[in-house]
Amino acid sequence: MRISNGLWVGVSLLCWHLSLAQNNATGAATQSPQALTTAQGTLDEIASKLEESYGYPITFEGPKYVFSGDLEDQTLRVRRDLWKYPPGQAPKVWGLVRNEVAIQVVSSSSVDPSYIEARLHEALDAQNQSGQGGRFRLEKDSMGFHILPSAVRNKDGEWVGDTAVLDTPITIPPATRSAWEMISLIGHAVSAATGLKGGLMMGPSFTLRNVEGNWSAANEPARTVLERVLGDPQIQSNGWRYGWLEGSMPGRFGFSITVIPPAPTPASPPPPSNSGASGGAAAAPTAQ
Repeated sequence: MRISNGLWVGVSLLCWHLSLAQNNATGAATQSPQALTTAQGTLDEIASKLEESYGYPITFEGPKYVFSGDLEDQTLRVRRDLWKYPPGQAPKVWGLVRNEVAIQVVSSSSVDPSYIEARLHEALDAQNQSGQGGRFRLEKDSMGFHILPSAVRNKDGEWVGDTAVLDTPITIPPATRSAWEMISLIGHAVSAATGLKGGLMMGPSFTLRNVEGNWSAANEPARTVLERVLGDPQIQSNGWRYGWLEGSMPGRFGFSITVIPPAPTPASPPPPSNSGASGGAAAAPTAQ
């Protein structure tokens, strides 16, 4: 798949999410508060690590970046079609300047929502005090936790209040359609309302195409509509939970649907062995 003109945003965020799902093992569960490990990365990466490690949905939405100090030209590193253009004339691919923060988390996978909320506040405080990138706030509801932008630097480098792209009010006529089609329409409606190019980037299309409903939007924030679709009982019935990661670049935005598998059912303990009934050790098998 060729990624260009800033549309890498949703793809890169989802790739981080999937990579962390495979590579960040939580280790053996323990109740000891002293068993700590460091979670380090950009704010969206830490959110994905916490989500994968502890199983609580955490969505992320980025600010609308425009300040040159927040962006870097990644054209030469990202584009694979530079040979098509005269030197220096390939369409630019902009990326964010990395700004990493670090927090301490327990190795146990058994924590309650208040623990997740406290760790997220620590990560947001570190990001907001860094003076780099955007500033964020935390909201929570019945779905989970939502990391949302609160401020960003304008073109002159001055801090100004900011809202997420998915705060945009949208209207979609009611109709019976698949969840995947409805989520795609949410992206189209946001694009039409804001003038930004982009929309839905990636997600579990097979699952969401097999769920239908009579969905609509009546001048509501896109986030509200997206949460309503992903919270539909038909989608939640298999125990999987869904969230999203969203990011934007000048003139563009993208969001991806993320997936949290159900917690594994604890294995039943093995039946007691008769070999040890007399109190002695079981005999070792003899060599053949």
